[in-house]
Amino acid sequence: MTLIKSISGIRGTLENIPGDSLSDIDVQQFTLAYFQEIILPRYIKLVVVGRDARKSGKKISDIVIKTLSDEGCDVIDIGMVTTPTLGIYTKKIKASGGIMISASHNDEKWNALKLLNHRGEFLSPEKVSLVIRDETRKKTVTNEKGKVTNYSNALRDHIELILSQSILLPNKIKERNFKVAVDGINSVGGIALPAFLRSLGIWRNFNLFDFSIYS
Repeated sequence: MTLIKSISGIRGTLENIPGDSLSDIDVQQFTLAYFQEIILPRYIKLVVVGRDARKSGKKISDIVIKTLSDEGCDVIDIGMVTTPTLGIYTKKIKASGGIMISASHNDEKWNALKLLNHRGEFLSPEKVSLVIRDETRKKTVTNEKGKVTNYSNALRDHIELILSQSILLPNKIKERNFKVAVDGINSVGGIALPAFLRSLGIWRNFNLFDFSIYS
């Protein structure tokens, strides 16, 4: 049982024991704290929510989204994305912040809330201290729920942004006829990286779990 609070977010195991793991109650409380300390002072009440491919991600995402909406905060759910994608999209649409549900290198027994500001960056230590200083937050009494919108093209937008950089020379890359192996570590990288490579004209790419390449 573990619950770690740091600049990289609220990270914990999934035994659902309040205060000693990333329980449903802890997810709700830290989402409330993030909204009250980081989002509420801003003029626009809009948060982008994304997640990686962990099985626990959808349940946690649903709790985060409902908690924000119940506070009157609008939410854009961009589904399964990379953490940089969520940061870029948050800045692009001028949202007030973003929450990424991902425990990075930790195994499937873990998950985390990564808290981003309006620039799509991790919160500063000072802002994190505001979020974690009080673990008991009261819900706001409001009759107007926030609007929840789904957007499924954030990964595509991220790829297009990369391709727009002048340093890239797609035609030169195509000429080299590269073959690329991708280890997507069973998560969104296994979706995003092959799509990015195809956009560069590298069609001979494969995930490492696809053993058909050896047949």
